[in-house]
Amino acid sequence: MTAQSVSIQPVASAKPDGVQRGQRVAWADLCRVVAIYGVILIHSCGAAFYAFGKSPLTDWLSANALDSVVRVAVPLFVMISGAMLLKPGMPIATPRDILRRVLKVLIPLIFWSAAHLYRNNALGSYGEGLLTIFTQPAMYHLWFVYMIVGLYLLLPFFQAIYEALRTKPALSVYFFVVWFVITCVPLYWPLRVLGIMQQGSFLGYGGFFILGGLINGIRRESIPRWLCVAVYAACSAITFYLTWRFSEQAGVAVERAYVYFTPNVVIGTIAAFLAFSTIELSGRPAAFFQWLGDRSFIIFFVHVVVLEHVRYSATIRMLTEHLPMFFVILLISLSTFFFSCLIAAVIRLIPGASRVAG
Repeated sequence: MTAQSVSIQPVASAKPDGVQRGQRVAWADLCRVVAIYGVILIHSCGAAFYAFGKSPLTDWLSANALDSVVRVAVPLFVMISGAMLLKPGMPIATPRDILRRVLKVLIPLIFWSAAHLYRNNALGSYGEGLLTIFTQPAMYHLWFVYMIVGLYLLLPFFQAIYEALRTKPALSVYFFVVWFVITCVPLYWPLRVLGIMQQGSFLGYGGFFILGGLINGIRRESIPRWLCVAVYAACSAITFYLTWRFSEQAGVAVERAYVYFTPNVVIGTIAAFLAFSTIELSGRPAAFFQWLGDRSFIIFFVHVVVLEHVRYSATIRMLTEHLPMFFVILLISLSTFFFSCLIAAVIRLIPGASRVAG
């Protein structure tokens, strides 16, 4: 998919500093694992999605449906990160704190960029090809890590905004409305007045980050989970319908409704975030998702290569020869997820691997 369709490790690393383990983090681990699978599923849909007009419509509709359902995966990561890093009373991050967080992400980025460049014969005799990562990602999915670095650099400002908003519901709503109108609405309905006001953008992914912290701080006992699920499902259906409509009008696959800042994806993400936050986990399930979520960064880095091998393997082709496209995509994505998890688990057995590989 395009750069904006690709993803991910949560901005607040798999083991957020200073966060107590409990049900809240357990639901965040569950959400993180579901989201990383969602990213893999998005990429597994790519081939069938871009074959619009060249393959049976039912195949394309299957890819569109699955992609629409997990389109919230990337912004969910950012909201989880905001929920983990923006908490009442937390001290404002110092330059040393920022550097430490950036290095936790930057070192694995350099390592995996070098690995991808080497695999693509683009590293160069003396590694000079690695300098290209300062102008463009080594692989299409790595754009997300660069965004993470940007959010880390702005963390003190996000903390200040969060502190100013968290005890003022009316101001929080005002913040969301302004961010939504400037960042999201123009994707469907361009507002010329914003151009006249010289307000072309506002915080970008930082809006998701702050929303994660704010929503995590509200009382959610009175929020019906069924309502959150219903809103999420409705937004996914809208994403599916608009993508189908836009693609039919253009005669090619159009990702306009997939963009992470579209109103349908934003509202669907908030609903999904709220639904996950109402889930209580403990014992072995909580430990399992914590273990798996802790390896999500490595899963993110390796899954695109694993996906290539899985998609074109003779075994998968034989198993999916007579299956509908819907199940073909599911089998490919689940296989990719499984083998990526296995690779991540093996890598983590190497002493010190978490510092280098994530």
